[in-house]
Amino acid sequence: MPLRRRALLGIPLWPALAGAQAPAPAPASAAAPAPELLDRVRSQGLRSAPVGRVTAWFPPDLQARAETLARLVDDAAGFYQDQLAIEGQLHLAVLTREHWATLVPWQPYGIPGVAGRPSVVFMPAGDDGLAAEDALALQPRVAPSTLQALAAAGFGYEAASRRYVDLVGLHELGHAYTRRYGIWANCRWLDELVATYFAYAYLRARRPALAA
Repeated sequence: MPLRRRALLGIPLWPALAGAQAPAPAPASAAAPAPELLDRVRSQGLRSAPVGRVTAWFPPDLQARAETLARLVDDAAGFYQDQLAIEGQLHLAVLTREHWATLVPWQPYGIPGVAGRPSVVFMPAGDDGLAAEDALALQPRVAPSTLQALAAAGFGYEAASRRYVDLVGLHELGHAYTRRYGIWANCRWLDELVATYFAYAYLRARRPALAA
């Protein structure tokens, strides 16, 4: 797919990112290709609910969290559709530790990811997994200016660290949308940068407090 000269933050997406001869190495979250992931999600007896462009899958007691996350993912999908004319089917699986170990054993619990065709964004049932733990562990080394910026956005450090888990999910969604847009970065870290660019562009435009 040719890359149009469009920008999400007023910064052009440079042509060198498009049309590479070979795909970049898959991001860590998709290290184990799982084209059948949606079928395996369905096999777990999870409930499903449509939320805009997203079908959410969840255990019965996690419906409120699943719908909250699905609205976030759907809003991001709408942003990419409006800005870059990218469309496509999306599924969101909100998983307990038990379901996580069965469905995505290659990924540590608590670090969101995206895999399969159609794309399934998988996110943890709670905010007590590895992503939150890593962020909380950094607190003694966080600069006072960062703490002040978080406070100005309405977050204490612990609350921000736990909400960060959901934003990692948007970064992973960014991987799915860069592929749909025809962007194949030639190195792993550039691939991660572009996925973060997509996520941050959405947040800054639609949810500035979370962007902070």
